[in-house]
Amino acid sequence: PGETPESILGQLTKRLGLPAVRTATRQAMRVMGNHFVLGQTIEEALKRAGSKSGKLYRYTVESFRKGDEPERMQELLTSKPLNRGMGTYYGTYDEASVLSFPAGANVKDNPDAQVNVGLSKIYGSTIDISADDDPGIATGETAFGLWTNEGDPDALASAGDPFAAVIDLFEGQTLTVTVIFDDGHTSTQIIELHAADFRVDEGDPDNPNDSSLVPEAVDPSTLPEGQRALRSLYGEVIEANREAFPLPLGDANDMADTVLPAATLDRQDDTRPTNAALSTDDLRREGDVIEGNIASSDGNSKTTLSFGYPTLQRLSAPPNGKTPADFNSFVYGWFGNLAYVNKCSNEAFGYGFNDDGTLTSDEFTYVTVSFDITNTGDTDAEVWPSTIGELAVVGDDGTVSFANTSYDLDFETSENALAASDPQHVRIGAGDTVRITLLRVLSNRLADDDALVFIPGNTPISQAFTVGDQI
Repeated sequence: PGETPESILGQLTKRLGLPAVRTATRQAMRVMGNHFVLGQTIEEALKRAGSKSGKLYRYTVESFRKGDEPERMQELLTSKPLNRGMGTYYGTYDEASVLSFPAGANVKDNPDAQVNVGLSKIYGSTIDISADDDPGIATGETAFGLWTNEGDPDALASAGDPFAAVIDLFEGQTLTVTVIFDDGHTSTQIIELHAADFRVDEGDPDNPNDSSLVPEAVDPSTLPEGQRALRSLYGEVIEANREAFPLPLGDANDMADTVLPAATLDRQDDTRPTNAALSTDDLRREGDVIEGNIASSDGNSKTTLSFGYPTLQRLSAPPNGKTPADFNSFVYGWFGNLAYVNKCSNEAFGYGFNDDGTLTSDEFTYVTVSFDITNTGDTDAEVWPSTIGELAVVGDDGTVSFANTSYDLDFETSENALAASDPQHVRIGAGDTVRITLLRVLSNRLADDDALVFIPGNTPISQAFTVGDQI
């Protein structure tokens, strides 16, 4: 009693710091962001807290040198709601996100770069944590926040500021916090939460982790140009005493040993319609070539390449004794996270990959597409194999639908391909012809379709090779 909202927020901001503020704004819509450490400085104490609505989560930041832990870095780069709970390093957290690097920082090629990771773990509606087990409580390095999955997701997503809409869900809710000190005395506060807009101090403009909330409620429409506000919560202490924690502890930390269910992908149709149409005269056959424009690997230019007629082969397993662990895109695009690949492929397409490379569903088959590609330009060309061409089907009315049953899997090239700047690229010397084989998965329905075609390049569709009679 007697403490103003501004003084309460001031206490929060001092303990909160920049990473928490910025991480909060970046978290998924359902993870409510402001972090609370209320009351007196907590040293070697027991902290108990209970929320009337939503759940409480713990927020910490870990740091490591990028070059020291490449496997940790790879897992972090693929850490998403889709693979929540699957990782070796971050599988026990509900969210792991890389905090922003200072402007101009050379992270990609710098093994000495320090990587800061924000880690969120939901504990439940009531938490009971000892500072002996989490020293960060005493130092302020550990913070706590509120999470909810209430509200209509579609309505929240369509709100002008979805983050602010989630914040507003906590308006009028209460948070009860009790600290038990070493000498046995307790301090309990019941805090009523309110939503408001607060001015943001941007700090160093070159350091995205140097901003902080200012304990000053503002009307965003009145702020001068260049200043901004952030929707957040402040707490008003409506009761303070030295009594024990007033809420039941039977369900305290009931979510500490579990994680939220991973997000899922919708099942895809096996074709993806386009607005293009091809006539019989637009179809090319054995002995024909097609000139196609392909975006360069840097995306800044286009390269004209000449495509020879492709040869298709239907396979029950990958060629040349390969397994999914050898596939180029799984190694370099998915960073070797085969469990994640299988989850996404099963959800999106309806099949996964066995360790030996065979598919988990007999409704699908591997297909290789092999063809000669000539660089007709006077400079070397470096391209992504995924942009070289796609399998598709042509409907009775000529409409074109791309096959939609596979991620990019693998490719091989003839020995005269040049060394590329990236292992996921193909580099073709000026005037050279390189043999390329793409590996894909098709549904049996598409593989059996006589209207199957291969469309080279990624420019407007005007020609295609008819290949349906091959497999």
